[in-house]
Amino acid sequence: MITLLIGFYTQMNKLKKRSYYSVRLCALLLCLYCVSAYADPHDLPNISDPSYATMSLAKEKKLGRIILAGVRSNLPIIEDIEIQSYLRHLGERILAHSKDQALDFHFLPVKSPAINAFASPGGVLAFNEGLILSAETESELGGVVAHEIAHVVHRHIARLQALTEQSSLISTLALIGALIAGAYNSEFAELVLFGGSTLPIERRLSYTRTFEYEADRFGMQLMAAARLDPAGMPAFFEKLQKQEGRNQQIEFLRTHPLTVSRLSEAQTRAAQYRGRFEKDSKTFHYARARLLALSKTTKIPKHYDKDIENYHKALIFIERQSPRLAIEHLEKIPATQQGIPVKLAFAHAYRTMEAWDKAIAVLDKLDSLHPGRAPIIYYLALCLLKDKQAQKALEKINAIAPLHAYYPQFYQLGAQAAAQLERRGEYHEYLADYYAAEGYIEPALRQLDLAEKSDTLHQAIRFRIAAKRKDWEELRKEM
Repeated sequence: MITLLIGFYTQMNKLKKRSYYSVRLCALLLCLYCVSAYADPHDLPNISDPSYATMSLAKEKKLGRIILAGVRSNLPIIEDIEIQSYLRHLGERILAHSKDQALDFHFLPVKSPAINAFASPGGVLAFNEGLILSAETESELGGVVAHEIAHVVHRHIARLQALTEQSSLISTLALIGALIAGAYNSEFAELVLFGGSTLPIERRLSYTRTFEYEADRFGMQLMAAARLDPAGMPAFFEKLQKQEGRNQQIEFLRTHPLTVSRLSEAQTRAAQYRGRFEKDSKTFHYARARLLALSKTTKIPKHYDKDIENYHKALIFIERQSPRLAIEHLEKIPATQQGIPVKLAFAHAYRTMEAWDKAIAVLDKLDSLHPGRAPIIYYLALCLLKDKQAQKALEKINAIAPLHAYYPQFYQLGAQAAAQLERRGEYHEYLADYYAAEGYIEPALRQLDLAEKSDTLHQAIRFRIAAKRKDWEELRKEM
């Protein structure tokens, strides 16, 4: 324990100049270890079945909610709805070919330069900005997404928990802490997951290698079924290995150990797939260019074509409050090549000019051509609110209510619309939903208190609020 405390103290010193999230994380993990030191050594899970005995599907779903709340409230999630939507659509494209559809998957982009990704029980998957930008084709990124989905579907974390024989409470807490830690420092994450384990290191490494091989195999099957080029997975792994060989630490390779034999097997397996597969897409490069623009990067890779280059420059000009220059660059893109990202960029430029009618016209047309797309609805509702059309905005927001859990910013828009309409109860309920989705349960419950004090609430809404209160209070206890 003394050694662990010294290690935490060292990590704290190293992270002093890093983000608030890192310091908060170290404090959390220190608490986990202090608690685990006094855990009852006899409080062990039944591991007669290495996965289901330790974690039933119902328990995994509950744990997924807790992890999602912990990740959202402790990691800097990239809140741009276009990046979120792209990552989610890529994940759903791959996931659609898995037989395991029982879990509700969340695909989260994280603001971190570290090249890493993680998967957790319950279907919470996170991908660092550094990893997304390191991929040069959609099949390379798709390979990582498929690999992480495979870890969840094959219950690798649940099986690791059984092997480490930790108490259910401590292993769950340590798991959440390790997942959050992994975004910053993979060695730190491993310390949390295995620091107190009696599992011999050679056995632990053996199981880890087995899980990685399994995730590679199943991930490639999913890619092939989704018509994504399976060769993208080993190609990206090989690229990362070469980068690490040039003295660049690659966190992904520390959390997903890559041996020569594993890479060779992945390359051989990928070559066995026959058929027409998609190696790349322009949608991926628009998303990547947007991510670069959001990070204030003015230069993009030289191999990008002119359309992507003009799109990226337009986003930079919008960021600099120069919408007319942005429109000039967007108009250089041929009309036949102006897909959803480009049209949304036009709408962004008009929003910056406060030309709400023009922005609404672009977004209304997009909505009619591509109904139900989260980014389109989000920006349309935002512009309608600015144009004092709160009722129409609220109708648009509520029309895609099933998507709100994946994009919590819709709850914020709903609160703004309810405020304009002077619906006090609904305003507080939307805020409660937002706080709960972001992992802040106490503020969410306080907003429900305020919502219930409204005299204008229908009885049906009061029943709905009561159900949310019961659900969130149970979640609070579990957390």
